Amino acid sequence: AEDAAAGAHWLERLRTAAQGEASDAVRRSGLRLAAHYLIQLRDGNPLDAVARFHLGNGARIERLNWAADASARGLEQSCGMMVNYLYEPEQLDENRARLAAGKPRVSRGVQWL
Repeated sequence: AEDAAAGAHWLERLRTAAQGEASDAVRRSGLRLAAHYLIQLRDGNPLDAVARFHLGNGARIERLNWAADASARGLEQSCGMMVNYLYEPEQLDENRARLAAGKPRVSRGVQWL
């Protein structure tokens, strides 16, 4: 119950921050949480349906974008954050193999969050 309350508090804090001025600490924390979520697997597949589609097709997580969708729906679904996936034809098979090994491919920019 305490974890759920803390999670709900963070969601509200991130949604509010995405609509106005966000401190660097809040922005970085939100991006880190999003990156962590996007690479989480259940039964060998990403939890997020969009990540499951793109990573399963050989893309890598290229970039996370803060406050990229401040619409009501964007704030509700992802606290306004969006992700870019990159498909490099010569790396598709390797990226699918990494996903199958439980280590989805992520760009350096996302790794350093």
